[in-house]
Amino acid sequence: MENIKEIYRQVDNATVLIAEISRSSRELVAGELEAVKDAVPSRKKEFAAGREIALIALAKIGFHESSLPVSQQRFPVWPNGVVGSISHTSTMVGVAVAPRSHYSSIGFDLEIEGAVDPELCSVILSESEKQAADESPAADFATTIFGCKEAVYKAVNPITSEYFDFLDVRITITQNTFIAECIADIQSASIINSGTGFIEFTDGLAASLFLLE
Repeated sequence: MENIKEIYRQVDNATVLIAEISRSSRELVAGELEAVKDAVPSRKKEFAAGREIALIALAKIGFHESSLPVSQQRFPVWPNGVVGSISHTSTMVGVAVAPRSHYSSIGFDLEIEGAVDPELCSVILSESEKQAADESPAADFATTIFGCKEAVYKAVNPITSEYFDFLDVRITITQNTFIAECIADIQSASIINSGTGFIEFTDGLAASLFLLE
């Protein structure tokens, strides 16, 4: 895969890579093929690109794997000692990986800036987030919040197996970091509240990273 870009260099002990899906030429192997056997070609291409960049990221932290299977819950099966998260847009793929000795879970999300329709704000934003959006100079606050909440879910759900809604979590953004606060009485609350979030904007993308120690 060509033109891979590393982001979040300021975050200790995590490797985050992004690349164009079209740059991938990887063929899927046993353990991966079954997951997308009935998918359309574009989905298979996206899936293969995700696996390719994930294997590259794993090699960067010392794990040299030949495949990345899928669990029955549809999560990537990371090597022992690794936590990771994969995200796609229509054209880009990204992965975040880290040693389990540093983080118990990691959530990563990529969104194209402008992807969230303003009409969806009532589904995504809490009242305090709506107020922050009105006061924010950011042109696309809703997409940023959406990505943060997706990253939180990707980090927390594999631990608790609990579904929670966008409005169950309140995001507070400060420059290039964010805090996630659970505002619902759910099992995952304490885990959500313990995480650390980061935001990076690059190449027309809003990238969100959520780490649990």
